[in-house]
Amino acid sequence: MIVAALMLTHGVPKLVNFESIVTTFPDPIGLGPETSLMLVIGAEVGCSLLLFFGLLTRVAAIPLLITMTVAIVHTVYTAEESFRTVELPFLYWTAFLCILLAGPGAPSIDRWAAEGIARFRKKKQPPPQHRVPPVPRVAASAASRYIDPDATSEEVNLTEWDTTKAS
Repeated sequence: MIVAALMLTHGVPKLVNFESIVTTFPDPIGLGPETSLMLVIGAEVGCSLLLFFGLLTRVAAIPLLITMTVAIVHTVYTAEESFRTVELPFLYWTAFLCILLAGPGAPSIDRWAAEGIARFRKKKQPPPQHRVPPVPRVAASAASRYIDPDATSEEVNLTEWDTTKAS
């Protein structure tokens, strides 16, 4: 959440000052400065908002990781002091990698949606079927000869025995 809010402080000024920035914006991957700036704004504003609210967290972290990777590589190849100028993009890159690997936290729409889906699936499952245990045999009783041990309680009517077969 905090990393997303911090990244918005970089993306919103680019969005507001698009016309003045586009003329001086670098083209590190050969798509043209206008397209590169639009992709960076999309990642820094759009994906940061998704991360802030916890919506599509892992998916939103991927464009931000790509943007920071391009920024790191571009900065290393063009700057005189590489570590000082690459430090901030590298810190963002590390934070977005952690978000990608760990996923959304507890206060996120992704987590709430996952819990809601789990509760919904749990309600839809039918209750488990319980098998009626067999009627136990009575050891010293004459009635035990007439009771099938594998019969269910519905099949055994203990009040109407045929006593004529009891010999």
